[in-house]
Amino acid sequence: MTETSFTGFNDEPTEIDSLNINAYIAGFREFIKSCPTPMTAAIQGDWGSGKTSALKRIKKKLDGEGAQVVEFNTWQYSQFNLGEQLVFSLLGGVLSSLEKRIDSGKEGRATAAKEKITKLRKALIPLALASLKVAGYGVVVDAADAMKERIDKAKKKDAEASVGSHQLIEIISTMRDDFQALINEFLKFSEDTGKCQSAAKQDRIFIFIDDLDRLEPERAVEVMEALKVFMNVKGCVFVLAIDFEVVLRGVRAKYGQDFDEGKARDFFDKIIQVP
Repeated sequence: MTETSFTGFNDEPTEIDSLNINAYIAGFREFIKSCPTPMTAAIQGDWGSGKTSALKRIKKKLDGEGAQVVEFNTWQYSQFNLGEQLVFSLLGGVLSSLEKRIDSGKEGRATAAKEKITKLRKALIPLALASLKVAGYGVVVDAADAMKERIDKAKKKDAEASVGSHQLIEIISTMRDDFQALINEFLKFSEDTGKCQSAAKQDRIFIFIDDLDRLEPERAVEVMEALKVFMNVKGCVFVLAIDFEVVLRGVRAKYGQDFDEGKARDFFDKIIQVP
């Protein structure tokens, strides 16, 4: 009697190249290491097709070269309706990751970078609360005068329009310049401390965002729209793991069923430079 053996793959992320894609991953990694910034690239594929495994292999190589890599997984938020807060959670995670990388022994650059992290972190709370109010949760914002002025200005700019994610983007955009200043200072710090320790050029930060397609499609689109504010920051390379079909369903849910695949692709290409 002939025995039949079966080989299968589970759904867990792996660093084993079972699908023989290491050559493609190596090419992608070399591109994001040398491309101009800002840059946003995507690793596309259906759910379970290996996007997370690809990110893990790229990150492992970059980490080994001493590159600055920050990762954020949206899976932990997918069961909650946290769209408005997800962007702030992501930014908070970036701040915490950068803070851990600062060598406290290098007072000059480290102090300057930490001051900018503190400034952004203090801004996150009132802006996050403001986003809740914009979203219709009725939260009273008790912000510092400077932050309150920013928030009021963002709201007045589109006062006649319906309250929604467009105002969230206005609120988030008030942090862009501060985020750019932080990235500039952090990269100067990394260059000063990494010249003799790292094989990687310290001219960019890699921000990996995984599992966007595990969010509700409309929520995934809203997060991408909000993130675009930070994707335009020089010195940043964003890499998103996303399924285009989720984007298509998301833009149709948000903007109407007449938003066909061509329009969805245009929307996608405006956010992702390298699909």
